[in-house]
Amino acid sequence: MLPAFTPSNMANGHTALKIHLTVNYDTFPKVAEQLLTDLDATAVNKINGPDVLLWKVQIKGQSIDLVFDEISGDFTLESDNKQSDYILQNLMHASDNSPADSDDFSTRLIQKSPSFLDKKFLLASLARLLVLLGIILLALKSFWVNFIPSIQYGILSLVIAAPASWLIFRYLLKPLTTPFNDLFPKYSFSWKDLKQSSNEGGALFSGLIYKVMRALVYLLRFKGFYIGIAYLFSYLTICFSVPVLLNDTIGESFSNTSRLSAKSTSRSLYCRYHLKIEDYGNVFSTGICVPRSTYFYIEPRDSVKVSGTQSWVGTYIRDVFRSGSSGY
Repeated sequence: MLPAFTPSNMANGHTALKIHLTVNYDTFPKVAEQLLTDLDATAVNKINGPDVLLWKVQIKGQSIDLVFDEISGDFTLESDNKQSDYILQNLMHASDNSPADSDDFSTRLIQKSPSFLDKKFLLASLARLLVLLGIILLALKSFWVNFIPSIQYGILSLVIAAPASWLIFRYLLKPLTTPFNDLFPKYSFSWKDLKQSSNEGGALFSGLIYKVMRALVYLLRFKGFYIGIAYLFSYLTICFSVPVLLNDTIGESFSNTSRLSAKSTSRSLYCRYHLKIEDYGNVFSTGICVPRSTYFYIEPRDSVKVSGTQSWVGTYIRDVFRSGSSGY
């Protein structure tokens, strides 16, 4: 439970909250640690002076000073920027369980995630979104190219994707998702109280919906979820899209004769007609996509001509047609 706060304006124009807790120089560390736990805050730096104890703490990503002055007896949270002012204002409302001054969503959004007010944050977020969009487009491009990576390059891609996914999470996804996660209530998910929540909801169905929503919120707070997605897109981009982009630089033209071993269809939007050609497929890519006309023109065990480019990273197949024909 949060203590009571009394707000005031400091000489620098920013907000300070006087904390109504009994504290002295000796008990300050214990009281401060409990307060940080209640505030879901962390101490970044601790400065212990002869008369003043100052802890630099972070609340919702913003730096705030936790100060105890032994001479005056003041125990305060002090802000030095506009975003921290909103944090302290929100704490004051939360401590007395009173609603914010306005029920407007934008006001509540700003109070819980003040980073949205920062122009630098918004511009940086836009830049991050553009980089993420580029990575996503490159990953999706892998579904439309007939590139068969070599075993060595496929394994190398799996390895490189690990640090790449962490970098994407650390510098792109985490800064974007943290302000939004602050808008959600902080609770963990457990199936143990499914029956209880269903009773609270009045019916099993409404209780199940309630649990599903809690699970989604929990998932959005789970960094492994973001790292997993980042790993998948990193792997697809590195293993398939990058070699195709560098094809003209690293690839050498080839044209070989092989044999069609099997063909299949699917409802997939990116590859409806699928061919398996002998000597052109492995664990990383089992076959290639072809147009409808090519699919119905070639039968299993037919001799086919395959042309494209290849290098140590793999084979990029541009054309497939039945041996003896001139093309599609």
